[in-house]
Amino acid sequence: GLNRMSIGWDEKLEKLSEFEAVFRCCSSSLQQLQISGCPLLKSVTGGLEHLTALESLELESLPSLSEAGEGVEDDGTPWRCLHSLRSLKLRYMQNMVKLPNWMRYLTTLQILEI
Repeated sequence: GLNRMSIGWDEKLEKLSEFEAVFRCCSSSLQQLQISGCPLLKSVTGGLEHLTALESLELESLPSLSEAGEGVEDDGTPWRCLHSLRSLKLRYMQNMVKLPNWMRYLTTLQILEI
């Protein structure tokens, strides 16, 4: 199955949930996900809960994404479902002024790059 996916340079993408069907199909195989250059993307939560095999997540150049705009539910869904996530990279995130609250749910995280 698909083990690496890159979503990028989409000037119309506002919600990651548009990829939810794809995430469901490759939930047990996708290990690396990179999301970059999507100026209107306000939330990355839609569909991530399906990616239980995800080991690496990279978020880069997402100017509309902010910690407050994440829409994170009180129970931390979908971040609690990322049991295999070892690496998180947050690059060129202009509106993220503090570390997101959802990071506390990433209990297997070993590498954090900001």
